[in-house]
Amino acid sequence: MSLNVTLSSLRAQVRDRADMKHTTFCTDSEINGYINSAYAELYDLLVDATEDYYVKSGTISCDGINDSFSLPSDFYKLNGVDYRLGGAAQPMEKFVFEDRNKYINNGTIIRYRIVGSKIFFKPLPSAQTITLWYTPAITLLSADGHTVDGVNGWEDYIVCDAAMKCLIKEESDVMAFIAEKKDLEKRIEAMSRNRDQGRPDRVTDVTGSKIPYYYLGDDAWL
Repeated sequence: MSLNVTLSSLRAQVRDRADMKHTTFCTDSEINGYINSAYAELYDLLVDATEDYYVKSGTISCDGINDSFSLPSDFYKLNGVDYRLGGAAQPMEKFVFEDRNKYINNGTIIRYRIVGSKIFFKPLPSAQTITLWYTPAITLLSADGHTVDGVNGWEDYIVCDAAMKCLIKEESDVMAFIAEKKDLEKRIEAMSRNRDQGRPDRVTDVTGSKIPYYYLGDDAWL
């Protein structure tokens, strides 16, 4: 990911593609809105590729008292949760909402679930730092110097979609842009996957570590 393109450059390309270089029929502010809308679409295509293009980590400090905590302000999608079990990092599994009252507070196997803007842990975790791996929401482009990483020329998707919206406002024919956008989408969907071609992801092993469902105490599991 290295082909950074500024908002001002994207806007100039949009005006060029829509043949609106010398008109204010579409204002810079309107075009910025079209660009951000298309940027969000491109972002979702890359997130959907499940190739960790934008994954980051954050921490939650559990206090041993509360079982729910606010998600990060920029949270979009969760990629994984790590907690400490026996002194070692352990990936946390998700609990089924229907089973939310089946857990008791003396267990060591912790599970999570996202509800609204919070993440809940069952049973109550001990005081510890829990790590969230998540995909943040996009940061909208507002200043001309703000950049989009086109990865490999994929900013053309943004330019195409934004130029098409300009022409829609003008009530001009956009069929060529619709076809171009579909081709770009197919290319991005195909090429955004398998970033690590040497060692592609495998199917997740959900049976290798038989974590008990929940703890009843006195070494009894159900």
